[in-house]
Amino acid sequence: MLKLRKNKKGFTLVELIVVIAIMAVLAGTVAGVTVSQLNKQTDNTAKSEMSTLVSQIKQFMLGLTFGEGKGYDYKTFADAVKAFADDVNKNDGAGSLVTDSLPVAGKHQFKYTVTDTETAKTVVFECQSKSKKSENLSLTYKYEDAFAEA
Repeated sequence: MLKLRKNKKGFTLVELIVVIAIMAVLAGTVAGVTVSQLNKQTDNTAKSEMSTLVSQIKQFMLGLTFGEGKGYDYKTFADAVKAFADDVNKNDGAGSLVTDSLPVAGKHQFKYTVTDTETAKTVVFECQSKSKKSENLSLTYKYEDAFAEA
């Protein structure tokens, strides 16, 4: 007959594997939730940066006139927006504005699109959401609305 050891020390291999598997499942769950929250925070930061850009362009456009050719005046709204974008791109740490591609949130880059017609003068700042890849984040500045707020 086999004798059972009464003074058993340590863990069996099966017990260790079960504990490691449980820890791996828990770590995977925590990592997934953490990455998801970080991506959402990146999107929120991008929205905040776009809001700052709208505030900055409002200040930039304040007092400008178009077509008069004096000092800081520009021929068109699109020319003024281009000058604003150039100014933003020159400043270190301020991010950058591009016209050709749609950057992903978190890179401090935003695509801007200008509509310059007699009835509407708008700039749309946008980037691709990091948490929802199929979604774009955008914020619109309407030149006409800026004067209605004042």
